[in-house]
Amino acid sequence: MSDSTSGDGQSIELETKHCRYVIGADGANLHFIDRNTRVDCLDAEAAAPFARVKKGDREWPSSAVSREGDALSVEFGGADVTVTMRVELHDSHFVFEVLSCAGDGVDEITFVDVPLAADRADGDSLAACALALNLQTNVAELPGANVRLRAMCYPRFGFAGARAAVIACPRDELRAVMQEVVS
Repeated sequence: MSDSTSGDGQSIELETKHCRYVIGADGANLHFIDRNTRVDCLDAEAAAPFARVKKGDREWPSSAVSREGDALSVEFGGADVTVTMRVELHDSHFVFEVLSCAGDGVDEITFVDVPLAADRADGDSLAACALALNLQTNVAELPGANVRLRAMCYPRFGFAGARAAVIACPRDELRAVMQEVVS
C-alpha cells in the first residue's frame, strides 16, 4: 500500500494491493487501475468528479483537491464550500471519512464518486463496491460488485464522521473483504 502526490504535483495517488486510484488536483477522477491486469476501469465517458456538493436544486463538482498527510481538502468552486476528509489505505480497500464541511446551505455531500466502465470492471479480476460504514452514510447501490462507487451524507445526520469504504479486490475475494471491512 502506498499513497503519494504524483511526480507532476498535480494528482493524488491512492494505492492498495489491488488498485491504484488517481484523483486530479482539479477534483476529477483520473484513473482506477487494476494493478494485476494494468487495466484502467474508470469510465472516462461518465466524467464524474471525485466529489460533489448540493445546495438546493444545484450541484457543484469538486474543483480542487489537495493533500496533507492522510487529509484531503476538497474545494467546490462557485459554492464557497470546502470539505475536509481523511483517507485510510488498507490491503483491499480505501476508507473515506468526512471530517468537516465549511460553507453554508449544503444539503448533500457526495464525498466519493467513481464510475467504472462495465466492460472493464466486470471481468474475472477486479471487483469493486462502496460500503457505508455508519448510519450517517448513504450508499445507494446494493453491496456487491458494482460499476458505481459513491457515498453521500446529509446535514440532518451530520456531515462529520460519515464514513465509506471503497473496496477493489479480485472478484473471488469480494465477499470475504466485505465481511472484513464491516467487522
